[in-house]
Amino acid sequence: MNIHKKRASKRGIIAELSERMGIVRRNKFEKQMNNAIAFQRVATDQADSAYWRGYIRGMRRAYLGDKYGTADKHEIPLLAVNNPDGIRRRGDQGYNDGLKAFKSMA
Repeated sequence: MNIHKKRASKRGIIAELSERMGIVRRNKFEKQMNNAIAFQRVATDQADSAYWRGYIRGMRRAYLGDKYGTADKHEIPLLAVNNPDGIRRRGDQGYNDGLKAFKSMA
């Protein structure tokens, strides 16, 4: 096998592995997202619902990166965890937890 065929073969293998990893990553994201949506639906109060809404937003940001939201919208929940508004604080906690959860799975 000449060097050009070897390189093409390696590129093909790398592309295939990259595609498979993308599929695995997407499947993990979808499973985790479906779980979060289910938890949000059964939330018993506003604070819990806000937490899961934030968690879902954080997961989307971790999965899609800059394609989801602006840098400013990303910074607000990161800085607002100490917000005196309890419901807003729970949403911000959920956002941060969603970011961490998906990044640890990837």
